[in-house]
Amino acid sequence: MAEELKQFKNEIIEIIKNETIETKKHFDDKATETKKHFDDKAAETKKHFDDKTAELKDYFDEKTIETRRHFEVLTEHMDGKFQLLTEQVVANTEKLEEHSEILKEHSQKFDIIDARLAGIDERFDGIDETLDIMKTDLEFIKNELKQKVSRDEFVFLEKRVGAIETKLNGQKPAIL
Repeated sequence: MAEELKQFKNEIIEIIKNETIETKKHFDDKATETKKHFDDKAAETKKHFDDKTAELKDYFDEKTIETRRHFEVLTEHMDGKFQLLTEQVVANTEKLEEHSEILKEHSQKFDIIDARLAGIDERFDGIDETLDIMKTDLEFIKNELKQKVSRDEFVFLEKRVGAIETKLNGQKPAIL
């Protein structure tokens, strides 16, 4: 039995060796097959990505050209608007300069008028002083005239004085 066990052991070892070789060969075949499959799939994936990258590049190039054209048209349009705006600003600036000159001329004329009015103000001040003096003189003359006797009063007073003198002297009044 020892011999049979030994032989059984050797047969099992031989079977294991054969199975190991077969398993190793199977793994090597499967590894080669899997590697080939991965290489094929990697190549296929690479080709797919390259194709998609080329498509995207073409799409982006097309959109870039379209966008560039759009911006060029927009830029030309805006250039026209800016040119028009610039012309309007220049025209407005010229008008403002003209108005500034007119205002300067008017300002000079007003300065002349102000100077003349200052002279007139001085003359009126002098006239006011003269009128004040004349008013004072008129009031004085008026008061003086109030204290004086009118012609009718003078004639009446003469007659009265004559009558009084006659009474006092017993004579007839002298007519003047």
